[in-house]
Amino acid sequence: MSEETTPEPIAASAEQPTAPIYASPRNVMKGLPSVGEYLLAMREGGHRFHQINDNIRAATGDVVVSDAAGLVPTPIVTPVYDDIQPLRPIVSALGPRSMPAAGSTFLRPKIANHSSVAAQANELANAATADFDLSNVTVTKKTFAGSLLLSEQVIDWSTPSMLDAAVNDLAIKYALATEDYVVDQLAAGITNSQEVEITDITDPEEVVQDLFTAAAAIAAVGNYFPDVMVVSPAKWAALGGLVDSSKRPVFPTINPQNAGGTMPAGVTGPSGNPLGLNLIVSNQVGTQAVGNKTATEYLWLMNSRGLECYESYKGFIRQEEAQNLSVRVTVRGYFAAEIIDVNMIRILGPDATF
Repeated sequence: MSEETTPEPIAASAEQPTAPIYASPRNVMKGLPSVGEYLLAMREGGHRFHQINDNIRAATGDVVVSDAAGLVPTPIVTPVYDDIQPLRPIVSALGPRSMPAAGSTFLRPKIANHSSVAAQANELANAATADFDLSNVTVTKKTFAGSLLLSEQVIDWSTPSMLDAAVNDLAIKYALATEDYVVDQLAAGITNSQEVEITDITDPEEVVQDLFTAAAAIAAVGNYFPDVMVVSPAKWAALGGLVDSSKRPVFPTINPQNAGGTMPAGVTGPSGNPLGLNLIVSNQVGTQAVGNKTATEYLWLMNSRGLECYESYKGFIRQEEAQNLSVRVTVRGYFAAEIIDVNMIRILGPDATF
């Protein structure tokens, strides 16, 4: 009987190593071309390039500004735009003088009666004599002030600073208010004897003749000739528009030898020297009443000695108000303007009753 053999068990095969598979980000832009493919298609152009661009848009999606709410800022460009220029042409031309500290008024002395000098009639004859008297012009101080109340929040949170913008605006309004007051004083001091009528402001011959007539009237009183002409922007434009019979400007922007003066217009601002006068163009020559007319209708011819202005500018006050968490800013100053000698002033314009 044969011996039964038991088969040996098959040894398990050794485990074969495999390459590891690392985690990789999901290609969310599947279907996008490589850089090389895109450049080749761009060079080739035509339908292939358009198709690749369509594939890119389809794969990536469109993102516009409205899809990025909260991420696109709205920048603010500084400084704050201001539509008013703080000019005081009349005050600057006259030069504000120092104001006495004491008193609400002060006196400006002037000669009321002059002495006399004459040829001696003969030897031992009495010398000429006349009373020499002084009088006083009373100058009244005026307080000009403006105030703004700003919350603490608007000061802390504003960019650019609301406080700085408010202070600048108050300073501008102070300048314009004091300039306006000078025109008020001019308008109040004029009488019928100070007017020279211009019947046609568009007639250059009449305008030039009337200007010399007014200048002669000023010189006839005190031997002083005018040095300043104050006009509104409208009258400045009327003067600049004067032309001669050949349509040449009477007061051109250049200075030919035969011109009566210059009147530039443009970025340098309204200026000029018509007939040798210092031209002052003030926007504050406005609708103040001058008799039965308005100030803007006239050319104001004067020697600057006849009008004086005084100023004590006190600047700004800042006051914290704890009760309602606010800050009050105030600008203030003392200002005075007075006609010292009305004979130094003439106005040229339509016939009026003062």
